[in-house]
Amino acid sequence: VGIKGAPMTQFFSIHGQVKDKNLGMGLVIENDITGARLMQGVYAQMAYSFRLNKRYHRLSIGLNAGLDILQTNFADLQTNENDQADPLRANQSIISPNAGVGLYYYANKFYAGFSIPRLLSRTNGLALGSQSMHSQIFDPLFYLSVGYVFTFHLNWTLKTSALLKLQSDVPVVFDIGVSVIWMDKFYTGISYRYHESVIFTTMYRFHKRMYAGYSFDIPINGLALNQWGTHEISLSYQWGRELNKRKTSSCFYY
Repeated sequence: VGIKGAPMTQFFSIHGQVKDKNLGMGLVIENDITGARLMQGVYAQMAYSFRLNKRYHRLSIGLNAGLDILQTNFADLQTNENDQADPLRANQSIISPNAGVGLYYYANKFYAGFSIPRLLSRTNGLALGSQSMHSQIFDPLFYLSVGYVFTFHLNWTLKTSALLKLQSDVPVVFDIGVSVIWMDKFYTGISYRYHESVIFTTMYRFHKRMYAGYSFDIPINGLALNQWGTHEISLSYQWGRELNKRKTSSCFYY
């Protein structure tokens, strides 16, 4: 908010169990607009869960595969130069396959995960006569996550979480957060993203199967003087089992 042409992202996902209760499948659709660039992704997902012991300790292995679609429309950019024949301003449309993998260990009160959503790097080539230019579009991202839930009252739980993001030639990014959950109906929390932002989140279950959520990022880096933060709105619906039958201490749900 506050920057003309600021990025806008839409995200849709659906997932669930199949007849084999240890197997889950899903679909993710992404749409990201940044200036003259439109990035879209469609990915199918599959995960299989192994029960490790009788205490509900499980290990899940996940795979995804799909397509990334990149479109650029430089002709719509307003510049001081009117050379539409400039190859650097040529519109482009690129479709490329990719795949990812992840591991997820969880119990009633603890979880830890590792994932690489996109395994393949890809470069975009631009021919300039006898020369060519290359710009990196995707570089694999590595995510490490961990969390624990403390139950301090029958209806109240406290969730702590941490997320580490690693990528080559990019500074390490990590988040730490804490949130309070009341009766599995109301959720509110705060997170800190190192050298980037402070994030406030709230979620409310207004129907036995529906959640609505809102989060607001307040920048604390150099962008703080030029923009007013980022808004995120989410809506989720759960089919199948009743939400109130799920244990409130299950930390992997949120």
